[in-house]
Amino acid sequence: MQNNEEIPDGIAEPLSAMVLGADIPMPYKHEPCKISSELLKQYIGKWVGNIYDIPLPIEIFIKDNKLYRKIEGQSDVELIPESDSKFFYGDGQDKQFEFVHNKNGEVTKGWFISSGVKFQRDKIKKIAANRTVGSG
Repeated sequence: MQNNEEIPDGIAEPLSAMVLGADIPMPYKHEPCKISSELLKQYIGKWVGNIYDIPLPIEIFIKDNKLYRKIEGQSDVELIPESDSKFFYGDGQDKQFEFVHNKNGEVTKGWFISSGVKFQRDKIKKIAANRTVGSG
């Protein structure tokens, strides 16, 4: 039994990764920081990738000068910056999103991190910086 809405693989995957010798970072206290709105705009768009072998597209958008993650059929979740490129989920889940800049300074890749396990996400479409998406 779990205390949140995680799928069972959310527990099994990190445990099996540890047994197999993967480097799983320990949980830590997230400390919010301020970043520029111009930097936030680089992260908005449609992102694709698999989570536990399940395709899960997401949208990253700005609402009220804050970054949010949207998944169809789920409530929007604020992504709170803890550095210029790493954000933690504002709903208390042990999840983060880390954006990666390429050598040209563009953001085309990121990492969804759940219980220490990283899943690659690829940016496929930029959306308008002023787009507002309502809560799910």
